[in-house]
Amino acid sequence: MYLTSEELIILQGLKENLSYAEISRKLNEPLRTCDSRINSLYQKYGVDNRWDLVKRANFNKVEVVRIENIPYWQYEGTQLVQEIPVCKRDVERLLKLLEQEDEREKFNLVSSSNYLYKFLFLEKTNKKEYIQRNKIINKKVDTPENFMEL
Repeated sequence: MYLTSEELIILQGLKENLSYAEISRKLNEPLRTCDSRINSLYQKYGVDNRWDLVKRANFNKVEVVRIENIPYWQYEGTQLVQEIPVCKRDVERLLKLLEQEDEREKFNLVSSSNYLYKFLFLEKTNKKEYIQRNKIINKKVDTPENFMEL
């Protein structure tokens, strides 16, 4: 896992069960509950609370790098963001899938990829509805022009 030095300090503090105030002193700057660096850690490890983060994090698999050198992730300031390229057809398909559902039901919109394919799907309770399945033609540049519809 690639982390910034600040994310590593925060993660170490959480592993040591330190309070946010104690971690702030180690960082020499304020740390808030809704801090973007904590949210980045949650996103990278696929969790939504500090206890699951502490359980999942493995320091043997951490590499500290400068924020601009972290592959696979984009940052706006210290906020971790991930862009998901979609076209009008994808949005129309998503809307069509949602028309049939209860307006209060919750879903996950998932963007995933492996060595050969990129996927965008709507994850329901026990089902995945694919919105986009693309075969990667050129792995060097990750833009919609480099995808081929299956």
